[in-house]
Amino acid sequence: MGWGGSVQAMIHTLRANKDLLRKRKVLFERDRTYGQVKKRYIKASAGIIKGPSASQSDLKKIRERIARQRKKEIIITAFTTIITITIVVIGVHLLYKNTVSQNLQKWKGKEVDLKRQRAKEYKTNIEEGLKKMEAGNYFFAIGNFSEALNNIPNDSLAEYQRAYAYCLLCKTEKKGCERANELVNTLCLKYPESLTYDILKSNFLKKY
Repeated sequence: MGWGGSVQAMIHTLRANKDLLRKRKVLFERDRTYGQVKKRYIKASAGIIKGPSASQSDLKKIRERIARQRKKEIIITAFTTIITITIVVIGVHLLYKNTVSQNLQKWKGKEVDLKRQRAKEYKTNIEEGLKKMEAGNYFFAIGNFSEALNNIPNDSLAEYQRAYAYCLLCKTEKKGCERANELVNTLCLKYPESLTYDILKSNFLKKY
């Protein structure tokens, strides 16, 4: 009995669902033909309210407003570009100036150090040359005085000592006489107001 009742209840349920299916409402009805779609579109478009068309004066105002806005944008862009370029140029100039200043300071520092080094070497060569002159080593003394002139060119003291060393070398060892005469003559022309080199020539280079 229990099984038969269940089957009967299921049959009643299916019939009730079938009756409800016939009474359902379609929310989105699909048109079957192009004509139905066209009719629906014409019916819907008929209710659209068309606005008034713009007059020539309105169009002119719109164009003028757009032109003013465009002109304003161009001015702002140009002004921004000029400011940017100015800032970049100033920055590059300051950077270049700072770099040049630093390099100049370094160069001046190196130049000062080089002058100090040359002055130190000059002093050492003069002192060593004078010691060798006292010891009678005129040939090596000439080398020291020549090095002194390499460090400080046209130094009158080093020029005189080198010429004097050549004269002593010529007198004592009969060497370097032509070079001694050449140096003394050159220095006589270079320092015409001085009689020092004339004395050297008369004392050591009479044959020349």
